[in-house]
Amino acid sequence: MVKQTLTQIEPEARKLRDMVDELRNQLADAENSLEGYVDRCPHNFNVSYDPIHHEGYTMPADGAGSDYRPSFYVSPRTEERWKRECSRCGLLEYTTQVEQEVHRKPKW
Repeated sequence: MVKQTLTQIEPEARKLRDMVDELRNQLADAENSLEGYVDRCPHNFNVSYDPIHHEGYTMPADGAGSDYRPSFYVSPRTEERWKRECSRCGLLEYTTQVEQEVHRKPKW
């Protein structure tokens, strides 16, 4: 079996490969342009609470043996997460980190 070189491929395949290369270049240019636009944007963020919910499930037992593990239930949990989206450029950021604030007020 002889391996074909790119000069021996069919015209339709050549056309499709050229189109893919051109689209990859266009994608790279568009990503660079968007990155520059986002860097220059005077962001106007809208913040919202967007938690991640993990449903509970049962882990099955793992067969017989000397180190047998019976099935067990993993409780559901909710992971706190916040999302902010720029209304001008569409930049979307997520965080699960929180910062504690201490509020003090006088008691009369």
